[in-house]
Amino acid sequence: MEMNRVSPESAGLLLTLNLYGEKCSVLSNRPGLSEQIAANFGPLLTSVEPAPAGAAADIRVLHGGARPLLRDWEEFSIQLTNAVARRFLLLHAGAVTLRDQQGRPVPPARAVAFVGSGRRGKTTCALAALHLGHQLVGDDLVALEWRTGRLFALPFPVRPRRDTRLALGRRAPTLCRRPDLTVPEQAPRLVRIIFLTGPHSARARVSHAERLLTAIHVGTSLPKAVLLERALRGVSGADFLAVTELPSIGTTLRGQVRMCQTLFRGLPLGLASEEAT
Repeated sequence: MEMNRVSPESAGLLLTLNLYGEKCSVLSNRPGLSEQIAANFGPLLTSVEPAPAGAAADIRVLHGGARPLLRDWEEFSIQLTNAVARRFLLLHAGAVTLRDQQGRPVPPARAVAFVGSGRRGKTTCALAALHLGHQLVGDDLVALEWRTGRLFALPFPVRPRRDTRLALGRRAPTLCRRPDLTVPEQAPRLVRIIFLTGPHSARARVSHAERLLTAIHVGTSLPKAVLLERALRGVSGADFLAVTELPSIGTTLRGQVRMCQTLFRGLPLGLASEEAT
């Protein structure tokens, strides 16, 4: 969506997001942040207009002078987390909806999530799962409806690391695109969470609940106990696996595709056997 120019009399831009029925208004005088919101949320952004002085909004990021865009984005993210917390938890994860060997949905819709910290391999694993015919929900951030355990896509552009993009080869333009918006009636339920923990955590005694908490975008409106209760309710229908070491990325994602085939075993569908090329 094209950004409107802000007049000197305007308090900034007033943006409206509609996250599957959860409407959030955003007031910001930071042009870079407004552009970032438009680039990441795309079709969930329903309007952008100059804000009159004194405008009210659910999310307010108003600052003068120079300030890094990252700090503006972090402030926006915390307030967004608070604004949607009554229905959604924002999960730092890559996720796919499961498909059969012919690429068809397997009713009822089910999803697998890859959870890990930055540069742990969430995007690479999600893209490897696409090689098997599954459908992308998100490669870095997804919305978990905590009362039902259903996952909803946030349409952020897929931004793989350079080595992952090179390994995708000619399929990169097809696979590295925004995930489609989730049709609410077809939203998949989370059935497996795969923690990408790294080798250092193999000896650490960290519970799945603790790992899950570190993957949730935390705002300021919920006590930790309430956040944990909602998170555990949201994943109550899922099982958990931990992966301490990922295959190295070579000229293809063959190793990652084979790993996904192994990690998806036991799920109620026939997995595609095609390897990455």
